[in-house]
Amino acid sequence: MGQVKVAVVQFEPLIGELQRNMDHVAAMISKYTEGDAIDILMLCEMPFTGYCFKDRTEIEPFAELAGSGPTFEWCRAQATRLRCLVACGYVEQGATDCAPPPLYNSMMVLSPKGELVYNARKTFLYATDKPWATANPASFGSWYCPWLDRQLSFGICMDINPNDFTAPWEAYEFASSIVKAKSSLVLFSSAWNDFCPEETSNSALPTIQYWVNRLVPVIESLQSHDDGRNCYFICSNRTGIERGTSFVGGSCVLGLRGPSLLAMAGRFDETVLITTIP
Repeated sequence: MGQVKVAVVQFEPLIGELQRNMDHVAAMISKYTEGDAIDILMLCEMPFTGYCFKDRTEIEPFAELAGSGPTFEWCRAQATRLRCLVACGYVEQGATDCAPPPLYNSMMVLSPKGELVYNARKTFLYATDKPWATANPASFGSWYCPWLDRQLSFGICMDINPNDFTAPWEAYEFASSIVKAKSSLVLFSSAWNDFCPEETSNSALPTIQYWVNRLVPVIESLQSHDDGRNCYFICSNRTGIERGTSFVGGSCVLGLRGPSLLAMAGRFDETVLITTIP
Protein backbone atom coordinates (compact mmCIF):
# COMPACT_ATOMS: atom_id res chain seq x y z
CA MET A 1 0.00 0.00 0.00
CA GLY A 2 1.30 3.42 -0.95
CA GLN A 3 0.75 6.78 0.68
CA VAL A 4 -2.70 8.36 0.51
CA LYS A 5 -3.07 12.14 0.22
CA VAL A 6 -6.35 13.47 1.57
CA ALA A 7 -8.09 16.85 1.34
CA VAL A 8 -10.71 17.39 4.05
CA VAL A 9 -13.09 20.32 3.59
CA GLN A 10 -14.57 22.15 6.58
CA PHE A 11 -16.96 25.04 6.00
CA GLU A 12 -20.28 26.59 7.04
CA PRO A 13 -23.14 25.57 4.71
CA LEU A 14 -26.19 27.80 4.39
CA ILE A 15 -29.39 25.76 4.68
CA GLY A 16 -31.29 25.33 1.44
CA GLU A 17 -28.75 27.28 -0.63
CA LEU A 18 -27.53 24.40 -2.77
CA GLN A 19 -25.83 26.34 -5.54
CA ARG A 20 -24.21 28.81 -3.17
CA ASN A 21 -22.75 25.99 -1.09
CA MET A 22 -21.46 24.16 -4.16
CA ASP A 23 -19.87 27.33 -5.52
CA HIS A 24 -18.35 28.11 -2.11
CA VAL A 25 -16.64 24.72 -1.78
CA ALA A 26 -15.58 24.78 -5.43
CA ALA A 27 -13.84 28.08 -4.75
CA MET A 28 -12.18 26.64 -1.62
CA ILE A 29 -10.61 23.80 -3.61
CA SER A 30 -10.08 25.62 -6.92
CA LYS A 31 -6.34 26.05 -6.34
CA TYR A 32 -5.81 22.30 -6.28
CA THR A 33 -5.24 20.43 -9.53
CA GLU A 34 -4.52 16.90 -10.70
CA GLY A 35 -0.86 17.78 -10.20
CA ASP A 36 -1.38 17.99 -6.44
CA ALA A 37 -1.94 14.20 -6.47
CA ILE A 38 -4.86 14.24 -4.03
CA ASP A 39 -6.27 10.73 -3.53
CA ILE A 40 -9.37 11.51 -1.43
CA LEU A 41 -11.55 14.62 -1.26
CA MET A 42 -13.72 14.37 1.86
CA LEU A 43 -16.81 16.50 2.55
CA CYS A 44 -19.13 16.63 5.54
CA GLU A 45 -22.66 15.34 6.14
CA MET A 46 -25.20 17.03 3.84
CA PRO A 47 -22.79 19.84 2.91
CA PHE A 48 -24.77 21.39 0.09
CA THR A 49 -28.29 21.23 1.52
CA GLY A 50 -27.58 22.12 5.14
CA TYR A 51 -28.78 19.90 7.96
CA CYS A 52 -31.46 21.31 10.27
CA PHE A 53 -34.62 20.58 8.30
CA LYS A 54 -37.94 20.48 10.15
CA ASP A 55 -39.66 17.62 8.34
CA ARG A 56 -39.89 15.52 5.19
CA THR A 57 -41.86 18.12 3.27
CA GLU A 58 -39.11 20.68 3.72
CA ILE A 59 -36.20 18.42 2.79
CA GLU A 60 -37.78 16.31 0.03
CA PRO A 61 -37.11 18.81 -2.79
CA PHE A 62 -33.36 18.29 -2.18
CA ALA A 63 -33.46 14.48 -2.39
CA GLU A 64 -31.44 12.82 -5.16
CA LEU A 65 -31.38 9.32 -6.59
CA ALA A 66 -28.03 7.60 -6.07
CA GLY A 67 -25.82 8.32 -9.07
CA SER A 68 -27.72 11.35 -10.36
CA GLY A 69 -28.68 14.87 -9.34
CA PRO A 70 -26.82 18.12 -8.63
CA THR A 71 -24.66 16.82 -5.77
CA PHE A 72 -23.58 13.84 -7.85
CA GLU A 73 -22.77 16.08 -10.82
CA TRP A 74 -20.70 18.40 -8.63
CA CYS A 75 -18.80 15.44 -7.16
CA ARG A 76 -18.27 13.91 -10.61
CA ALA A 77 -16.81 17.17 -11.90
CA GLN A 78 -14.36 17.39 -8.99
CA ALA A 79 -13.47 13.69 -9.09
CA THR A 80 -12.54 13.87 -12.76
CA ARG A 81 -10.83 17.25 -12.41
CA LEU A 82 -8.62 16.15 -9.52
CA ARG A 83 -8.52 12.46 -10.50
CA CYS A 84 -9.40 11.41 -6.96
CA LEU A 85 -12.00 9.62 -4.88
CA VAL A 86 -14.70 12.00 -3.65
CA ALA A 87 -16.84 11.24 -0.58
CA CYS A 88 -19.76 13.59 0.05
CA GLY A 89 -22.93 13.57 2.13
CA TYR A 90 -26.35 14.06 0.55
CA VAL A 91 -30.09 13.39 0.91
CA GLU A 92 -30.88 10.20 -0.98
CA GLN A 93 -34.26 9.23 -2.38
CA GLY A 94 -34.69 5.48 -2.18
CA ALA A 95 -36.72 3.02 -4.24
CA THR A 96 -39.59 4.67 -6.07
CA ASP A 97 -41.77 1.54 -5.87
CA CYS A 98 -42.70 2.68 -2.35
CA ALA A 99 -45.15 5.49 -1.72
CA PRO A 100 -43.73 7.75 -0.54
CA PRO A 101 -40.18 6.58 -1.34
CA PRO A 102 -37.84 6.41 1.67
CA LEU A 103 -35.30 9.16 2.21
CA TYR A 104 -31.83 8.40 3.55
CA ASN A 105 -29.04 10.48 5.04
CA SER A 106 -26.30 9.13 2.78
CA MET A 107 -22.71 9.50 1.59
CA MET A 108 -21.82 9.04 -2.07
CA VAL A 109 -18.37 7.75 -3.00
CA LEU A 110 -17.08 8.41 -6.53
CA SER A 111 -14.04 7.09 -8.36
CA PRO A 112 -11.47 9.28 -10.14
CA LYS A 113 -13.43 8.48 -13.31
CA GLY A 114 -16.54 10.07 -11.78
CA GLU A 115 -18.38 6.79 -11.28
CA LEU A 116 -20.46 6.00 -8.19
CA VAL A 117 -18.60 3.12 -6.54
CA TYR A 118 -20.26 3.04 -3.13
CA ASN A 119 -23.32 4.53 -1.45
CA ALA A 120 -23.27 4.56 2.37
CA ARG A 121 -26.44 5.21 4.38
CA LYS A 122 -26.63 6.48 7.94
CA THR A 123 -27.43 3.58 10.26
CA PHE A 124 -28.05 5.32 13.59
CA LEU A 125 -30.33 8.34 13.22
CA TYR A 126 -29.94 11.47 15.30
CA ALA A 127 -33.01 13.37 16.55
CA THR A 128 -32.68 15.85 13.65
CA ASP A 129 -32.84 12.99 11.12
CA LYS A 130 -35.83 11.16 12.55
CA PRO A 131 -38.62 13.39 11.18
CA TRP A 132 -37.62 12.52 7.59
CA ALA A 133 -34.93 9.85 7.28
CA THR A 134 -35.08 6.06 7.15
CA ALA A 135 -32.25 4.19 8.89
CA ASN A 136 -29.91 2.08 6.81
CA PRO A 137 -31.39 -1.43 7.02
CA ALA A 138 -28.06 -3.11 6.21
CA SER A 139 -25.89 -1.73 9.05
CA PHE A 140 -22.43 -0.23 8.59
CA GLY A 141 -20.69 -0.47 5.24
CA SER A 142 -17.18 -1.24 4.07
CA TRP A 143 -15.64 -1.53 0.62
CA TYR A 144 -12.28 -2.47 -0.89
CA CYS A 145 -10.84 0.33 -3.04
CA PRO A 146 -8.74 -1.37 -5.71
CA TRP A 147 -6.72 1.63 -6.91
CA LEU A 148 -5.77 2.63 -3.34
CA ASP A 149 -5.38 -1.02 -2.27
CA ARG A 150 -7.19 -0.17 0.96
CA GLN A 151 -10.26 -1.48 2.77
CA LEU A 152 -12.54 1.47 3.61
CA SER A 153 -15.23 1.77 6.27
CA PHE A 154 -17.88 4.51 6.20
CA GLY A 155 -19.76 6.31 8.95
CA ILE A 156 -22.06 9.30 9.22
CA CYS A 157 -22.09 11.34 12.44
CA MET A 158 -24.46 9.56 14.88
CA ASP A 159 -23.15 6.20 13.67
CA ILE A 160 -20.17 6.50 16.02
CA ASN A 161 -22.44 6.87 19.08
CA PRO A 162 -24.26 4.11 20.99
CA ASN A 163 -27.43 3.28 19.09
CA ASP A 164 -30.13 5.85 19.98
CA PHE A 165 -27.99 6.71 23.04
CA THR A 166 -29.62 3.73 24.76
CA ALA A 167 -27.28 0.90 23.74
CA PRO A 168 -24.42 0.09 26.14
CA TRP A 169 -21.34 2.28 25.66
CA GLU A 170 -19.18 -0.84 25.44
CA ALA A 171 -21.16 -2.25 22.51
CA TYR A 172 -19.00 -0.06 20.21
CA GLU A 173 -21.19 -0.93 17.21
CA PHE A 174 -19.41 1.22 14.62
CA ALA A 175 -15.87 0.58 15.87
CA SER A 176 -16.54 -3.17 15.99
CA SER A 177 -17.62 -3.09 12.35
CA ILE A 178 -14.30 -1.43 11.40
CA VAL A 179 -12.35 -4.16 13.21
CA LYS A 180 -14.42 -6.87 11.53
CA ALA A 181 -13.87 -5.35 8.08
CA LYS A 182 -10.12 -4.94 8.75
CA SER A 183 -10.29 -1.47 7.28
CA SER A 184 -7.25 0.79 7.09
CA LEU A 185 -9.23 3.95 6.26
CA VAL A 186 -12.43 5.25 7.86
CA LEU A 187 -14.30 7.96 5.94
CA PHE A 188 -16.54 9.81 8.40
CA SER A 189 -18.86 12.64 7.32
CA SER A 190 -20.48 14.62 10.10
CA ALA A 191 -22.61 17.54 11.21
CA TRP A 192 -21.60 17.25 14.85
CA ASN A 193 -23.25 19.65 17.26
CA ASP A 194 -21.28 21.97 19.50
CA PHE A 195 -22.61 21.26 22.97
CA CYS A 196 -20.68 24.15 24.54
CA PRO A 197 -21.42 27.00 22.11
CA GLU A 198 -20.63 29.61 24.74
CA GLU A 199 -17.00 28.40 24.82
CA THR A 200 -14.75 30.90 23.01
CA SER A 201 -11.74 28.66 22.39
CA ASN A 202 -11.23 27.57 18.78
CA SER A 203 -10.04 24.15 19.89
CA ALA A 204 -12.23 21.12 19.12
CA LEU A 205 -9.97 18.70 21.01
CA PRO A 206 -12.68 17.55 23.47
CA THR A 207 -14.86 16.39 20.57
CA ILE A 208 -11.94 14.68 18.83
CA GLN A 209 -11.09 12.92 22.08
CA TYR A 210 -14.69 11.69 22.27
CA TRP A 211 -14.40 10.22 18.77
CA VAL A 212 -11.17 8.50 19.82
CA ASN A 213 -12.93 7.06 22.87
CA ARG A 214 -15.63 5.64 20.60
CA LEU A 215 -12.97 3.91 18.48
CA VAL A 216 -11.26 2.02 21.32
CA PRO A 217 -11.82 -1.47 19.81
CA VAL A 218 -9.96 -0.37 16.66
CA ILE A 219 -7.09 1.04 18.73
CA GLU A 220 -6.86 -2.10 20.87
CA SER A 221 -6.95 -4.37 17.83
CA LEU A 222 -4.11 -2.47 16.16
CA GLN A 223 -2.01 -2.41 19.31
CA SER A 224 -2.45 -6.15 19.81
CA HIS A 225 -0.51 -6.85 16.59
CA ASP A 226 3.21 -6.32 16.06
CA ASP A 227 2.99 -5.84 12.31
CA GLY A 228 2.83 -2.04 12.53
CA ARG A 229 -0.38 -1.77 10.56
CA ASN A 230 -2.56 1.26 11.18
CA CYS A 231 -6.06 2.55 10.55
CA TYR A 232 -6.76 6.19 9.80
CA PHE A 233 -9.92 8.09 10.73
CA ILE A 234 -10.69 10.84 8.20
CA CYS A 235 -13.43 13.15 9.44
CA SER A 236 -15.06 16.08 7.69
CA ASN A 237 -17.31 18.01 10.07
CA ARG A 238 -19.07 21.28 9.42
CA THR A 239 -18.83 24.51 11.37
CA GLY A 240 -21.12 27.51 11.89
CA ILE A 241 -24.65 28.03 13.23
CA GLU A 242 -27.83 26.86 11.52
CA ARG A 243 -31.31 27.64 12.86
CA GLY A 244 -29.87 28.13 16.33
CA THR A 245 -27.80 24.94 16.29
CA SER A 246 -24.02 25.34 16.58
CA PHE A 247 -21.59 22.91 14.96
CA VAL A 248 -18.22 22.09 16.44
CA GLY A 249 -15.86 21.81 13.46
CA GLY A 250 -12.85 19.72 14.46
CA SER A 251 -12.39 18.03 11.10
CA CYS A 252 -9.36 15.82 11.47
CA VAL A 253 -7.17 12.95 10.36
CA LEU A 254 -6.23 10.49 13.11
CA GLY A 255 -3.88 7.55 13.13
CA LEU A 256 -5.52 5.08 15.49
CA ARG A 257 -2.59 2.85 16.34
CA GLY A 258 -1.11 5.48 18.68
CA PRO A 259 -3.49 7.15 18.51
CA SER A 260 -1.97 10.22 16.89
CA LEU A 261 -3.37 13.44 15.44
CA LEU A 262 -2.12 14.11 11.93
CA ALA A 263 -4.26 17.16 11.17
CA MET A 264 -7.03 19.14 12.84
CA ALA A 265 -9.24 22.12 12.08
CA GLY A 266 -10.56 24.45 14.77
CA ARG A 267 -14.18 24.93 15.79
CA PHE A 268 -14.70 28.03 13.67
CA ASP A 269 -12.34 27.45 10.73
CA GLU A 270 -13.32 27.29 7.08
CA THR A 271 -10.39 25.40 5.64
CA VAL A 272 -9.09 22.52 3.56
CA LEU A 273 -6.85 20.15 5.49
CA ILE A 274 -4.21 18.52 3.29
CA THR A 275 -2.57 15.48 4.86
CA THR A 276 -0.54 12.55 3.60
CA ILE A 277 -1.25 9.20 5.23
CA PRO A 278 1.66 6.72 5.26
